[in-house]
Amino acid sequence: MYRETHARSVLKALSWRVLGTVATTLLVFGFTRRLSLSLSVGGVEFVSKIALYWLHERAWDRLRLGIQEVPPAVVWFTGLSGSGKSTIAKRVADELRGRKLRVEELDGDSIRHLFPNTGFSKADRDAHIARVGYLASKLEQNGVFVVASFVSPYRGAGDFVRGVCKNFIEIHVATPLAVCEERDVKGLYAKARRGEIANFTGISDPYEPPPNADLVLDTSAMSVEQAGNLVIAQIRQRSGKAWQCCTTSTRSNITASFSSGRPTRPSSSWGCCGPSGKTAPCCCGSPGGRFSVMCRFPSSTSIRRSRFPR
Repeated sequence: MYRETHARSVLKALSWRVLGTVATTLLVFGFTRRLSLSLSVGGVEFVSKIALYWLHERAWDRLRLGIQEVPPAVVWFTGLSGSGKSTIAKRVADELRGRKLRVEELDGDSIRHLFPNTGFSKADRDAHIARVGYLASKLEQNGVFVVASFVSPYRGAGDFVRGVCKNFIEIHVATPLAVCEERDVKGLYAKARRGEIANFTGISDPYEPPPNADLVLDTSAMSVEQAGNLVIAQIRQRSGKAWQCCTTSTRSNITASFSSGRPTRPSSSWGCCGPSGKTAPCCCGSPGGRFSVMCRFPSSTSIRRSRFPR
């Protein structure tokens, strides 16, 4: 990855201005055949255009017209180990960076490596989540999008983080325990079942699903792309940037399956929307309501699916 330096930008601007001045000088000379007049006009144009450009930029810097501020958010992924929350979080963070937004990723495993003495008792976990939540709130206050993925098994800790953050989006990655165990390449679940690991969430320690999650995802029934697009849609909805709604004909080809398991046709009042009805999942749910949704597309629709790590 390369970044253009300020010096390079200045040199490009000056070289373009010199080229324009040379062209003007040659045009004047071609019409008048007077070298002194041509050089004078070229010099005046060079200085005046630089001054006018500086004034033009300063004036636009003071105008708010066309500037759209994107309020940052704390996107908090919670779920069992192996549920796919880190995989989705990485995709979401990359998507936000692709939109030229400031993003910081906070991952449970990475942070525990920095603080190896942090235990796994309820008190230790609550204190750990509280510290990370406070850090996330400070990053948010400074205009940074925070994408955090933690098991975060207790409701009280999640409620604390929601309370200290201004724009908190909680994503419950509700992948079934059996699927999480199948994906466990480290064998942690097997060790926990044998009693070799104490206080292991989902086996010897409870996981309390967040009752007020803004989005619930079951990664056993969707691809990484679908899950990531649903999260991005939720972020855009919070940021006041609604997707361009799908057409009625596109809606008719989308089946939304809610957490109750009952297939439901998207209603036109839901505003089931997406960047493209044929290439990305839609964002379904009643306006302003929290929802758990899986979007399926017709078999004729081509979607590149990425599998979650096993």
